[in-house]
Amino acid sequence: MVETHGYLETTNKLIARRANVSVGLVYKYFPRGKVDILRQLILDSQEIYLTTEERQSPSLQVSLIDRPPSSKSLRLFIRQMLDFIINAHVSNAPFIRALEIAMLAEPSAFDDIIGWAQQVLNLKPILTELEKYDVVKESPSEKDLIIKTNIIDLVIHRYIFYAGHPFSSHDDFTDYLLELFIQLFRIDIPRNSKLV
Repeated sequence: MVETHGYLETTNKLIARRANVSVGLVYKYFPRGKVDILRQLILDSQEIYLTTEERQSPSLQVSLIDRPPSSKSLRLFIRQMLDFIINAHVSNAPFIRALEIAMLAEPSAFDDIIGWAQQVLNLKPILTELEKYDVVKESPSEKDLIIKTNIIDLVIHRYIFYAGHPFSSHDDFTDYLLELFIQLFRIDIPRNSKLV
């Protein structure tokens, strides 16, 4: 509804009507109405993301069984994780768009969760895994992690939501993101970079 009608025009009354419940019931479970509904959706989406990531982790870690890991296995590991994040964004595109519309319309209502919500694209598990193999040149501070994560997020959003990107295929985009990730997070892997 937010994506279709806009955040301000999506009233609690309309939400109740669409859910086929009374407005009072909406407020009983969500005291601030649509703000609390969106906040709950963020919580639910993170739980789904983390559960899916945990299920996927063992198969991704198989590529890192050799010690020290080869350049090829490290690249494969990072690429698989980035591909998972891209696909999660693609499959949740309407929700992500609606959430961004809401955050732009009423930023103060979401101030306390904007950084937390960013964990939906949390690159920390990848870095933690890579640190085991001594290939991360320097561990980013929490502030750096948020900034660099936002850069990755913006690049993914540009690819998914806006026309005019220079990539001919999903694989080309994932390769680009892989090289960007390696450079941003200072991963010590020999490059044959397509990133200029």
